[in-house]
Amino acid sequence: VVLRSADVPRPIALPPSLPVRTPASGRTLRWVKDWLAEQQASPTLRAAFRRRGRDGDAGELTRILSELYEAMARNRTGIKLVDRCAVEYPALAKVWFTQGREALLIQLTQYLEQGIRAGSLRPVPDPVVAAQLMIETLVFWAVHRHWDPSPQPVDPRVAQDTVVQMLVRALSNDVHA
Repeated sequence: VVLRSADVPRPIALPPSLPVRTPASGRTLRWVKDWLAEQQASPTLRAAFRRRGRDGDAGELTRILSELYEAMARNRTGIKLVDRCAVEYPALAKVWFTQGREALLIQLTQYLEQGIRAGSLRPVPDPVVAAQLMIETLVFWAVHRHWDPSPQPVDPRVAQDTVVQMLVRALSNDVHA
């Protein structure tokens, strides 16, 4: 199910026979670990930690949030599946929450703290809460709204642009953001 529900750009081969056999112990978990390791949700966020001598700006934050939104939207079926199965599969939940969600929360929190210290981002009472708010806002619009039992019709590009612009304007000290 994980392989067939993952939002991968390549078609998945049909099984050679039915019923489909249960994968070898640990195979699905290894696949999820490898998949998470391959994902680069935001190349701009990773690059921000490698640079020296230059503060981030509203444009950089816009790129980071746009990249995260696009990665979440691109992988929304897999994200929803793993989130929903986490309770039944504790080993999968541990990998998903530590390598996926918690790792992103840590990275975004560090980015916010760095930007606040540099003066390019507005101070917030708690950078962890601010980072979590950013993630949850992106996740709702990129992932969860597609399963809303009473969806409102929204152009996907307009939704992304609106969410990203609102988050950037809330955090950026750049008056032109």
